[in-house]
Amino acid sequence: MKSRMSLLKCRSLAAILGATALAVTLSGCECLDKQILDPINVNDEDTLARTGSMIVRPLTMAMGNHNQGGVEFNYERYRGHSEQRIDLNHYVETGEGPISGPQIIDNTADSESGRIAYNHLLKFGPHFELEPSLGVTYERMTVTTQSRLPNARLETIEDKALGLGLSVAPRFVVNEFIAIEGRVGAIVDEDSDTAFTSNMALVLSPIPNIALRGGYYWRDQDIESLPGESDLEIEFEGMLASVTLRF
Repeated sequence: MKSRMSLLKCRSLAAILGATALAVTLSGCECLDKQILDPINVNDEDTLARTGSMIVRPLTMAMGNHNQGGVEFNYERYRGHSEQRIDLNHYVETGEGPISGPQIIDNTADSESGRIAYNHLLKFGPHFELEPSLGVTYERMTVTTQSRLPNARLETIEDKALGLGLSVAPRFVVNEFIAIEGRVGAIVDEDSDTAFTSNMALVLSPIPNIALRGGYYWRDQDIESLPGESDLEIEFEGMLASVTLRF
């Protein structure tokens, strides 16, 4: 009789422990479900942009002295880093595992793009020009993030996509050697991700067919990640260094 009662007590204790463990597990899952997924942000206000382009204007595409078409080959690169604070009950996800708050992580972003476009030069008198271009772009973005906790691993996200890019450059020509130029551009890729860029620059042409541009730029790029992973929000600004070859 005592053996049977002991067995019943053991079974009851096991059932209580099992129910308690299940409740704790469900409570933990519920806490994870209540956590908020944050985007990965890289916001660098002091990063150098490097760009280069070559514009070829065949005589067959000339439409008069004030209207010329051409083909543009363009390359741009932006790289920056910043820290990001993750609050309590928030986390970021790269696909390699969640990084939960509260803590601070270090992020870097490296954005490259190449474009082949139709470029059209419009001249309005001797001192003002407008130069729109439209073409196909190839974008590559690599983002890394790492927690500051001991033994934290470096996690990497890479995104590649084709898209459509449009830019417009109004230009005030002082003389054959100096001009002041603004430029705005937008890219929409095949995944509906976007990038917007604008800059103001002083253009120097020390020798024919070569233009050196130096100024200040702003760039805002958003990438939507896979479901359950953090989106990417990239904001850069800083000095611009560029060279353009014209033939």
